[in-house]
Amino acid sequence: MRTYFDVLCLFVKNFGVRHKEGGQKENFMQVLLDRIKKIEAEQKRRADSKLSRYNRDKVHEKQMAFHRCMKRNRWVFGGNRSGKTECGAVETVWL
Repeated sequence: MRTYFDVLCLFVKNFGVRHKEGGQKENFMQVLLDRIKKIEAEQKRRADSKLSRYNRDKVHEKQMAFHRCMKRNRWVFGGNRSGKTECGAVETVWL
C-alpha cells in the first residue's frame, strides 16, 4: 500500500512544479514533503495510541475527579451519552 508521501514523490519526480526561480522549486517541494512526513507520523501516532486522546479536547472534570479518587467503591451517574461507559473502560485499562 502506498502512502501519500510515496505518491507525492512519484508526482514530483515525474512532473515537478515550475517556479520562476529554480531554487524556490526545491525549497517548496522539500517543505511540502517534510510536512507530509509529519502529518503521516501524527496519523500513525494517533492510530497507535487511542487512549491518549481520552479527555484531551473537552476535559470532563467529573470524570477526572472519578479517576483521581482513591476510594475502593466509586460510582458514575449521568444521563445518556454523558461518558459513563468510556470513563469505566478507561479506568479498567489504567488498572
